[in-house]
Amino acid sequence: MLDLEEMKKLRHIIEQIGRPGKEMVSLNESLKIMRTIRNKASHDPLPDSGDTLSRPAYSLDEEDDDA
Repeated sequence: MLDLEEMKKLRHIIEQIGRPGKEMVSLNESLKIMRTIRNKASHDPLPDSGDTLSRPAYSLDEEDDDA
């Protein structure tokens, strides 16, 4: 789940990008936070999925009589 505090921190840092002398530091920090948010969204399980593992879309078992 996305952390609201990280989003607030990201917004604050992005607002700093336009200030003289803080452009590169703010830009690099915002990229780091965005990478963290992206990784959490990509790799953390969905909140409603629980701890169950997903099933593959197909199986190579010979027991299937679909052919």
